[in-house]
Amino acid sequence: MTLAIYIVLLVVCIVGVKLNSKSYFLQFIIVCLITYLMGRGALTADTFYYHKGYVEAQSLSFLGFYEPGYLLLEKIGNALGLSYVEFRLMVVFFAWIAISVFLNKVLSRKVFLFYLFYCVFLIFIDTVQIRSFLAFSIVVYALKFLLFEKRLHVYVFFCFIGIYDSYKRACISYFWGFDFKEKGRSRLFAFIIFTNFHFCVIFSRW
Repeated sequence: MTLAIYIVLLVVCIVGVKLNSKSYFLQFIIVCLITYLMGRGALTADTFYYHKGYVEAQSLSFLGFYEPGYLLLEKIGNALGLSYVEFRLMVVFFAWIAISVFLNKVLSRKVFLFYLFYCVFLIFIDTVQIRSFLAFSIVVYALKFLLFEKRLHVYVFFCFIGIYDSYKRACISYFWGFDFKEKGRSRLFAFIIFTNFHFCVIFSRW
């Protein structure tokens, strides 16, 4: 069954490449197929702990929990009565929607080449750490705001990084590469430092 779905996925990717169009319908099919393959979850050493964390999430407190964004999602999943596999499917699907928005923005008709190369890398099926994958998708989505010149979009980008920080504690690593020496950027730099410090103080366990 898995092999058949994977073959269909590759065929759809190749068809998309041949058509050389953005075809949102084909992209939706690809996202759904990838979601199914990734969302079921592989049986690895981390799987047990992710499943255990999901089941126990409904009784955990946000106080002292250093990644409250993911805990909130787990609580929502429990409230909706979703099993762990169903929760994974939901998270992976929305993560791929976010990634696809950015891909269509920067790759346009070449987007199917990305899907094809990604799917050829078979290890994606065994993605267990969906918390990290979801956090990554938020950062990728936020990157589209850096394609604009307006400072407001830069602030929006760092707001998304703040959201990312609530899912995976690595916020500061995405602050590199910006020229804060330009006129007016010093305030932005101060804003970044303040925001990151704020998240670290509130959401850190220590």
